[in-house]
Amino acid sequence: RQASGARVLEGEPAFMALERTGSRPTLDANGFLGGFVGQGEKTVIPARAFAKVSLRLVPNQDPMAVRAAIEKHIQSLTTPGVEIEVKVLSSAPPVKCRVDNPVADALRAAYSEVFGKDTALIRIGGSIPVSVNFQEAIGAPLLISGIPQADAAAHSPNERLVVDNYLRGIEAVIRFICKLGE
Repeated sequence: RQASGARVLEGEPAFMALERTGSRPTLDANGFLGGFVGQGEKTVIPARAFAKVSLRLVPNQDPMAVRAAIEKHIQSLTTPGVEIEVKVLSSAPPVKCRVDNPVADALRAAYSEVFGKDTALIRIGGSIPVSVNFQEAIGAPLLISGIPQADAAAHSPNERLVVDNYLRGIEAVIRFICKLGE
C-alpha cells in the first residue's frame, strides 16, 4: 500500500496487490460528463451523458467479446426508452511475455551483470498494442523491459529516472545484444 501511494488497496481479495495491478483484468472509469455541472443547484435530468472507460485485458480475452459483454450489461441496466451507444476508440488483444526461453535468460543475465543482483521478474499490465503484431509477425519471443527503479513512479505525473540507472540500462542492453550473438 505504501509503495503505491494509495490510502486503501481495493480489488479481488484472492490476489495479492502486485497481481491485481499487473496481471488481472481491469475496467477503469476515466471520466464522466453529463447534466448540470455549473455553480449552484438545478433539478434536471440530463438529455445526454457520457462515460469514458479503459480496460486491461489478459490472455484468452477477446476485445470484441468483452465489448459485447459490457454493452449487454449496460443495456440490462438501462431504463426503457433510453438509448445507449458503446464506441470503441481503440483496442488490441492482450499479450503476455514468456520468460522461459534463451532470449529471456540472456536479458536476465545482462541485467544481473550490470546491476550486480538477480533480476526481479515483475509482470506489469500496460498497453503497447503493437506488441502482438511484433510477436505474430516475427514469431520470436517478445520481451518488454525497463530500467529497474522501484520508486520511479512510472507513467505518473512525477515519473523520474536516476541518470546512473539510465546509463547502466544502456550497458545492460549492449550486453544483452552481445549475448544474443553468442
